[in-house]
Amino acid sequence: MKIEDILYWVLTHGDAILFWVLAAVGGLAGRLILAQVKNSTLNNIVGRALHEIGDAVLTVGHTYVNDLKADSADGTLTEAEKAKAKADAIAIAKKNLGSDGLAKLAKVLGLADLEHWFGTKVESAVATVAARQGTVLTTEPVATGIATSPVSATAADPR
Repeated sequence: MKIEDILYWVLTHGDAILFWVLAAVGGLAGRLILAQVKNSTLNNIVGRALHEIGDAVLTVGHTYVNDLKADSADGTLTEAEKAKAKADAIAIAKKNLGSDGLAKLAKVLGLADLEHWFGTKVESAVATVAARQGTVLTTEPVATGIATSPVSATAADPR
């Protein structure tokens, strides 16, 4: 095959080839953009849920746990009190997210029941707060930014 034959073929069929190449590149770009939008939506939904969980843990710690610990002889909570604090934090976070937020969260995580997910995230948030404060939810003032630390600590693993 001569160079003239190749040039003739490119000139006569080049526009069709260019069309298909551009269509393929456009399709790939569209998929990448769609994936980025889905990823951003997922991150926003999960991030909001984690933020609400962190805030709920701080709220329960401030309004319930600290008072119980102050009234306790040894400064610790019973298992029943811990379970109530966890349930209260989950209830507050769910209420703040609302039914629409909970439905979206369940959809993006692919979970039919979010109870276990919420429970593990509350435990993670409590551990993060305890690590930041050096004890388990003391009456010490909370450092600025602690409300978002449970989010940061659990954002890498949304399940």
